[in-house]
Amino acid sequence: MKKSITETQLEKEPFGAKITLTYWWEDENGKRPRGNSITDQLDKASEERIMEMVKEGYTSGDLIYETDKHNYSGWWEKNTERT
Repeated sequence: MKKSITETQLEKEPFGAKITLTYWWEDENGKRPRGNSITDQLDKASEERIMEMVKEGYTSGDLIYETDKHNYSGWWEKNTERT
């Protein structure tokens, strides 16, 4: 899944930069999540956690999300391309 940072966060980056956030998720069995409900939950959790970490100066990090049935772990990274 690839997500781009919103315009609000772009204002904090150098003018003319393209910023891409990429993140991955898998369950405790190493399988990628499937289904709209869980992927929507993971997208929201990713965006919230990533924005917190970007504000603290991080450019990558771990992601963790737990439900009653599964534990998900993931990784994210921020890439800045000067244009």
